[in-house]
Amino acid sequence: MKKILILSVHSMNPIHPRIGKEIGILEKNGYNVECLSLKNLVTDSITSNRFFRGLFQNPFFKKKVLRKLESYLDYDYFLFYDLHLLNVAYTFKKIYLSKKVLYETIDDNLSLYLYYNFKKIPNYIAFENKILKYLRKYELTKAISLDATIVNSKGLKSIFN
Repeated sequence: MKKILILSVHSMNPIHPRIGKEIGILEKNGYNVECLSLKNLVTDSITSNRFFRGLFQNPFFKKKVLRKLESYLDYDYFLFYDLHLLNVAYTFKKIYLSKKVLYETIDDNLSLYLYYNFKKIPNYIAFENKILKYLRKYELTKAISLDATIVNSKGLKSIFN
């Protein structure tokens, strides 16, 4: 039986509805699924802002997660849920080339985070498109290096091809 580990920075008490649905579907199809919440490892390293924690996560967070994953290496698939864990997924894949690493996103997080950030600092709104273009390239470069990306909309499918 194939084993899948789903990693999320969300609390799993109660379980995130989308993740709960995925677990049910995977288990019905013969997979052994475990979900690991990393919420207690998330730090406000650079800022309390979710956007910066996602893309530019403190290296100590990454090291803590990678160390924690050493006890899960018997799993066949590792599904990293959302932008918060993209850097960790990218690093994990570089270390463990034989492991299947998946990235899942349900929102255009970059656009959302930039929108909320530029509302707080409107003097920089003129740079929003340039920053989005740079960060999108950064996100896609990381995501493309993984085994697969899961999206939930035609808009995201067009972004991630």
